[in-house]
Amino acid sequence: MQSLTMGQDEGNFLADLRLHLADGATKSLPSIVELLLAVVLNPRNRKPVCIIVPDTRRVAELCTVVGSMQYLRADFEKSKAAFLTAGLPSGSYVRSTSDGLVYQVGACDDLGVRLLFTAKAMRATSGCRIINPQETLGYELTQRRRPMAKPGDGKHRPRATQLDVLVGVRLSATPASSRTA
Repeated sequence: MQSLTMGQDEGNFLADLRLHLADGATKSLPSIVELLLAVVLNPRNRKPVCIIVPDTRRVAELCTVVGSMQYLRADFEKSKAAFLTAGLPSGSYVRSTSDGLVYQVGACDDLGVRLLFTAKAMRATSGCRIINPQETLGYELTQRRRPMAKPGDGKHRPRATQLDVLVGVRLSATPASSRTA
C-alpha cells in the first residue's frame, strides 16, 4: 500500500510530494510521473492531450489524482468565493459536514442564513439556527432528510478532511465559525 504526503508551501506542492511504501520507506515520484504531471498541469496548454505509455502500474491514476489535487488547491479560493456569492437555495436541504445533521434552508437576511429544524414539532414553532454566510461553507446540499437536527445539537466547526489537510485548503477561517452554540 502506498500513500502520499506533500509539503504545505504556497503554489505548486509537487516538489515535496513523496510516496510512502508499505515497508515504511519513502521515495520521490518516478520520473515518468513527473513528466506526465508536467504535461497535465501545464497552464499554457488547455487542449486535450493523448499520451501512450507502456504498462507503468497505475501511473495514469496517480497522475490524475495528484493533478486534481493541484487544481483543487489552485482553484479553491475562486470556487469558495463563487459558492459564497451563490449562497444556499432557500427551501433546499443541507447536511452539516461536521456532524451529518440535516436542515432545511430558510430565508437569508441581515442576521444571516436561517437553517430550519426539519422535525414536525420544530417546524410548528419555526425553530431554526442562524449562521453567517461564511459558515455556509460547512454545509452541503443533500436530498437526505435524516438525521434531523434538533435545537439541543451543538454547532461545530467543519473538520478538515484528509484531502483538505493534504492539499492545504481551509473551509472556514473565521473565529465565529469555531464557536459552539
